[in-house]
Formats: sequence, structure tokens, C-alpha cells
Amino acid sequence: MTIHIFGDSYADPMPHEQENAWYDMLDEEVLNYGKRASGPAYSLSLLTTSLHLNSRELNSDVKKVVFFLSSKYRIP
Repeated sequence: MTIHIFGDSYADPMPHEQENAWYDMLDEEVLNYGKRASGPAYSLSLLTTSLHLNSRELNSDVKKVVFFLSSKYRIP
């Protein structure tokens, strides 16, 4: 099973100052689309594109999606 991660800086896969980022501690395969300094519109666009492009794969097995929304007020 694969965990798909979308969001802003908290999800960003760039190297962090800490030794292990939270997503490095997961026991499953991770596809991380997080990007610092991005907003929910960007992440939602990536999510819908990913679901569309991988719809056959995503529908063939139960998948997990983690979507970080730093504030509901950032939604345009």
C-alpha cells in the first residue's frame, strides 16, 4: 500500500534539520508531493492530477492520502 502526501512545508520532502522527518518513520511506501511555501490550491491541483493520472492504480487497491491544510482560511 502506498501513502500519498500532499501539502505545504510540513509535508515538504526537502531535508529537514531533524534527523528523521515524520514521513520517514512510516512503514509503508510514500509518494510525497509536499512543497514548502505552497498553498491549498496548489496541493489540491496536484492531488486531483495524481488521482486522474493514476486512477487505474489507485482504484485497484486501497490507498492512503494525507492532505495537509495549514488553515481553512487559505482556501481561495
